[in-house]
Amino acid sequence: MRLEPRLSNFLDGGRWLFAFVVLIGHETPLFNRFSGMMITPQSATNYIWWFVSHFQFAHFAVIGFFVISGFLVGGNALTAILQEKSFLKSYLINRVTRIYVVLIPALLVTFTFDTLGRALFRKSFYENKLFDGHFGLNLIPPNLLNVQEIYSPFYGTSAPLWSLACEFWSYIVFPLLLLPLHRGLSWRAKAAAFTAGVALFAALCAPQTLFAFYFLIWVMGAVARVTTRPLIGNYKLALAILIVSVVVTRLTVRGPALEAVPQLQQFVDVLNAFLFANVIVALRFDRSPFQEGRAAEINRKLADFSYSLYAVHNPVVFLGAGAIRGFAGEEWMPHDCPGSLQILSFACLTGLAVAFAYGFSRLTEARTEDARRALRALVDRVSATHGQRMADKMAVRETVL
Repeated sequence: MRLEPRLSNFLDGGRWLFAFVVLIGHETPLFNRFSGMMITPQSATNYIWWFVSHFQFAHFAVIGFFVISGFLVGGNALTAILQEKSFLKSYLINRVTRIYVVLIPALLVTFTFDTLGRALFRKSFYENKLFDGHFGLNLIPPNLLNVQEIYSPFYGTSAPLWSLACEFWSYIVFPLLLLPLHRGLSWRAKAAAFTAGVALFAALCAPQTLFAFYFLIWVMGAVARVTTRPLIGNYKLALAILIVSVVVTRLTVRGPALEAVPQLQQFVDVLNAFLFANVIVALRFDRSPFQEGRAAEINRKLADFSYSLYAVHNPVVFLGAGAIRGFAGEEWMPHDCPGSLQILSFACLTGLAVAFAYGFSRLTEARTEDARRALRALVDRVSATHGQRMADKMAVRETVL
C-alpha cells in the first residue's frame, strides 16, 4: 500500500530524528553529568543540551520507533490478512533480512570496538556497572537469536539492542495471533498458528521482560494502519498536542520523585504512543497539497541509515569517549559545567558516530534488497527440491502398488 507523500516524509523524518535523539541521550553522560545544573550559572548552550539530551526524549524516541515499525510492518501484515492475501512467506523473508543484515555486522563491530577499547582504555567507561558480565562471548549466540534482555543480557556496550529483540518477536507473534482472521486458511492451520502465537508470547513474557508492553505499543502502530478515522483530524493540531505531552512528560513524570510509580510512567508512555499514532492516522487522511522538495529528499536519505545508527552508535561513542578520557586524564569531564573544549569534543564524536553509521549502512542496510533476493532464491530452491522429493516418493509408491 503506497503511503501519502506527506505521511511518508513524516515517517522518514521521525526515523532519523529518533535515532539521533537516542545517540545524543546515550552519549551525553560520557561528557556532561549536569550535576551542577541547578546550582551554578550555566550557558544557554548547556541549558539547551541539558533539556534535549534528557532520558525522556530518548525513551520517547524508542516508543516512536515501535509505533512506526508497527504501522509499516504490522500494518502491512494486518491489511494482507484482512484482504485474504497470501503473504507469510514474503513477510518472513523481508523481516528476517531486515533485522539480520544489520544485526550480525553490528555485533561484529561491537566485539571489535569493545575489545579494542577495553584493551587500551580499561580504566574508562567500560568499567561502568551497567556492563558487568556483558563482555562474554557466550552472549553472542543468544543476541543473534534476539533474546537479549529476555533470556540473556545484551552483548558488550550494545545496550540499545534490547529493543531489537522486542521488535523482532513482535514481527513473529503478531501475524500468528491474527492468522485465524484469514479466511483462506483451514481451521487446523488457524488453530496451529494461534496456538504457536500464544505459546511464543507467553514464553517471551515469562521472564518478566518488557516484551508485552512494547508489543502493545507496536500493535498500536499496526492498528493505526487500518483505523478508519483519526481522533484529531487536523494533523498540525495533533502534532502540537503530542509535542506538549512529551515536553510535559520530560519536565514531570520522568523525574526521581515518581520513579517509584512505574504504572504512571507506563500510562504516560501509552498516552504518548497513542498521540503519536493519531498523528500518523491524521496524516493518512490528509489530502492537502504537498510538494516533495529538498527537505523530503534529505529526510529519506537520513532515514535510510537510521537503523544502522541505532545499532552501532554505542560502541563508537564509548570507544571515542574512552580515547578522549584516556589521553586527557580522569578530570576530563567536569562536575559542574563543561567548557568549550568538552562541547567541541562532544560535537566531533557525534559527527564521527553519524559518519561511521552511514559508512556501515552502505555495506549492510543498503544491501537489504540484495539479501532478500538471495534468501528468496534459496527458499525457492529448497522448496522445489523438497517438492521434487515428495513427487519422487509418490511415484515410487504408485509403482510398487
